[in-house]
Amino acid sequence: MMVNINPFVLSHFLLDDGSRDLVHEFEKFATDWQGAFRIATIDCYEQYELCEKEQVSKTPTIRIYPVLPVPPFDYEVLFIK
Repeated sequence: MMVNINPFVLSHFLLDDGSRDLVHEFEKFATDWQGAFRIATIDCYEQYELCEKEQVSKTPTIRIYPVLPVPPFDYEVLFIK
C-alpha cells in the first residue's frame, strides 16, 4: 500500500467576504507547487456543514493538514487592503 506523504492545504472562504482575491492567489499557488501539496478550496456558503464540522470560525482560513502525527493548524495571513 502506498502512503501519501504530501501535506494537505485547504482554503475555506466566502466569496462575499473579500476572499475572491485570495482564491485566485491560492489557485496560482496550487499551479506553481503542483505535486508538492494536495490542495483544495471550500466555499463555506455552499459547504457550510463541512466548515462548521471543521470549526472554521472566520474566513478566509487556510488550514494545513501536515503528515501525521502533526495536528492540523491554521496559517495566519495578513490581508492589507
